[in-house]
Amino acid sequence: MRERIEDKSIFDYLAKEMKGDIDLTVFPPEAQTEISRRLADAAGGVHDRERRKFGVENRGLCYLIALAAELIQSGQREGSLT
Repeated sequence: MRERIEDKSIFDYLAKEMKGDIDLTVFPPEAQTEISRRLADAAGGVHDRERRKFGVENRGLCYLIALAAELIQSGQREGSLT
């Protein structure tokens, strides 16, 4: 999962792997690009410290959720994730 986040292919990966279980069409392409970029930035900030930062180890989807929660929190502080 980390690799998909860092290379910004997370939406394509999720669409392929979770076909029928998730609807990503609620995110227009521009939003997917921006979210992918922000996730990659956030992942870079915790690289090799995921377990200590989030309590996540070898759990890709949990890692993605933890990063998304981090983005939401930082967006609320900065007022920029709307």
